[in-house]
Amino acid sequence: MNAPPAELARGRRIPGTVAVFWAVIVIGTIASIISVSSGASTAYRDEQLHLTIARRITDSTGPGFQQLGTVWLPAPHLLLLPFVQNFWLWNTGIAAAILSTLCLGASGAALYRIGARLGFGRNARLIGVLVFVSSPGILYVFTTALTEPVLIAGMLCCFAGLARWMTSPRSLSAGELAVFAGIPLAVATMSRYEGWALIAGGTLFVAIVQLRKRQGFKRVVIMTSAFAALPIAAIAWWLSYNWALYGNPLEFINGQFSAAALQATITTGGLVTTKGNLGMSSWVYFWVLVQSFGAITLALAGVGAVILAAREGLSNRALLIWLTAVAMVFSLVSLATGQTVIYSDHTLPPGWWNTRYALSSAPFLALLIAYLCHTATEWMPALRHRGRPIALALALSLALQTCFMLAEPFTRVAVIAEVHDQQSSFSDMRGTLTWLGANYDGGKILIDESNNPFVLDLKLPLVDLVDYSAGADFIDARKSPASHARWIFLHEGEPADVVAASMAEDPARLSSYSLVYSDGPYRVYRLVD
Repeated sequence: MNAPPAELARGRRIPGTVAVFWAVIVIGTIASIISVSSGASTAYRDEQLHLTIARRITDSTGPGFQQLGTVWLPAPHLLLLPFVQNFWLWNTGIAAAILSTLCLGASGAALYRIGARLGFGRNARLIGVLVFVSSPGILYVFTTALTEPVLIAGMLCCFAGLARWMTSPRSLSAGELAVFAGIPLAVATMSRYEGWALIAGGTLFVAIVQLRKRQGFKRVVIMTSAFAALPIAAIAWWLSYNWALYGNPLEFINGQFSAAALQATITTGGLVTTKGNLGMSSWVYFWVLVQSFGAITLALAGVGAVILAAREGLSNRALLIWLTAVAMVFSLVSLATGQTVIYSDHTLPPGWWNTRYALSSAPFLALLIAYLCHTATEWMPALRHRGRPIALALALSLALQTCFMLAEPFTRVAVIAEVHDQQSSFSDMRGTLTWLGANYDGGKILIDESNNPFVLDLKLPLVDLVDYSAGADFIDARKSPASHARWIFLHEGEPADVVAASMAEDPARLSSYSLVYSDGPYRVYRLVD
């Protein structure tokens, strides 16, 4: 393995890191302005749900950390918490854009630092960052409240910490490894389950590198324990939280609102065509990668992977780059085992769902292309100290690809196509909620927000809602709505939400209400004065 330049190996500072951070922040800010002003940053149902979960910790009928729920891991919501305290920042989605833009800057700076630790030249490092920020899907998601920004930032900061530990000329302490790699991994672990897979992969990586240092088996145990201790402790806390609140430590896996329960219908209906079929899973994932990053990016990354395997084998540098593929492997395994589902225009049935899962592969693709750029410069001695022509050619290719994808984003950029599809699918729900918010004149609103998630469109404090966050009051309100709520919002479609189902059980429960608005299957009832 080529050692990094001496000036980069002496300490923590990597010249250019701050400049890269702020440059990426500027790019993220521009993307956020476009996304927020167009309403795209809150157009996706999960985006609004994440914002709602973070806000209802302090603004709900039953405030408290139990409002974190169990559907999603808690780190993104806890990080959002200080930003959503301002009603305007929360309601407009700017709160999420601020957090995600900071994550984008941290991710870009971490990529740059990883390249430096691996001995890549400056041009190659910048190309790696450019690969990351030139993806329209990445730029869009990093303006939203989705969980990918926190996950990817946590993973990249973990990789940067591992790169420093691996290449440092002095033997770093277990505490330093825990701080610079373990803490970011704990954040990733509490963001998405790809982080759980990284605990296993990262621990194996630390063990192999430490064994190669020939400092004894005891040192291997100490360093692997230091790396994995904090993320494992975070998982233990999450299990305890679920046990304490729901009586089931695995509520997030097999509970009422788990992914398995939510997709049970399509699974039993035979609509999960990737389950038990690795070939189909690979096909689906490949096309989502193409529609997330572009064919040029995948082709360049493929060449970089071949060269990396041929030149470096399982060197420490190669191992670190291969480690960044953990999220990709996790997604493929999840698809093949039926734990997750992805739909696109290349699946059966066609559609748009969960395409953003491919975005966690961005660090792997970026580092492969950065390695390719660095290697190409090494192969051309005349360009070794001025590799700008290679870098410029790659940058131009990536820029043209981005322009091509943005020319028709609703078909060429998977996650944007998915958002566009949701805008059409939920237009009547959102229109009904907007009407209710505009005509609201006080009182509580009984609503099943888990099935009608666009409550930001109400433009009202969450304390005005009687929903799942109200606990027992939500159950009581469905049985006797007139004593709990002035307004009732329900979805009478198939399947009906739990409020509509409760009203259908006993139509007399609506006898004190009049229907004041309807749009498609959505109804708004108001208590008769």
